[in-house]
Amino acid sequence: MPLPFARHGANVAFTYNASAEAAQVLENELKSFGVKAKGYQSNAADFNAAQELVNKVYEDFGALDVLINNAGITKDNLLLRITEEDFDEVIKVNLNSVFNMTKAVIRPMMKQRSGSIINMSSVVGVKGNAGQANYAASKAGILGFTKSVALELGSRNIRCNAIAPGFIETEMTAKLDEKTVDEWRNAIPLKRGGKPEDVANACVFLASELSSYITGQTLNVDGGMITLIKKEAGFYRLLLLCFILILLNPSSGFFPVLPFLFEWHCGFHKILKKLRLSEGHWPVQ
Repeated sequence: MPLPFARHGANVAFTYNASAEAAQVLENELKSFGVKAKGYQSNAADFNAAQELVNKVYEDFGALDVLINNAGITKDNLLLRITEEDFDEVIKVNLNSVFNMTKAVIRPMMKQRSGSIINMSSVVGVKGNAGQANYAASKAGILGFTKSVALELGSRNIRCNAIAPGFIETEMTAKLDEKTVDEWRNAIPLKRGGKPEDVANACVFLASELSSYITGQTLNVDGGMITLIKKEAGFYRLLLLCFILILLNPSSGFFPVLPFLFEWHCGFHKILKKLRLSEGHWPVQ
């Protein structure tokens, strides 16, 4: 995530949870672009730790122009099996962290009358997903939070937007069966999975002046996956309209259209099935 920012000449402060060695490697790589960079071990889900982190960043860098909230975990399970602890932990890490970090930066950003806050959501937060009630709730909460912050802080020239990644290919997906992954790719309109760079580049756009008139929005970085879902919803609305017209006027001539609509739906539904994992899961961020 930080590398594209460094390539564009931005100073970078990033956080890590456990691996100090990996953080040092990243810090050195960022500095190789001629920018100032520093890693901080911190827990964004802890309110006080978030406040302390922002204070340290301001001491070291003197300003904070962009905040990217990217902390996230999953503890997937069907609702019948999910525990209260697993639900609460996902909400705490995924959603509370966004509140904690945003709360910590808004006063300084308000004083400098500028800033861009970018919250990492997911297509699961947009559409929901079986077996991920806790994760979907956390990511959907981020979308509502993003819109509210945009409305509150827009007058101070502080923008707040969200990114909803779809199927992003990572080291984790590389371990999956290639045939299954190919089916996912072929079912996506762009016929490929996303790369981490695709999400990072979207962050750079929303952080830059190129998006200076964009706030309160959700940018779906999903290769068109959400478009397919909206298309399915549009079909059902069209089918319902046909039934209503037939009930109101049996001689309306809509009866011959119904077999065509059902045939079209069956073909389209096969495409959607290819995008679903077993037990209803979607291979998304």
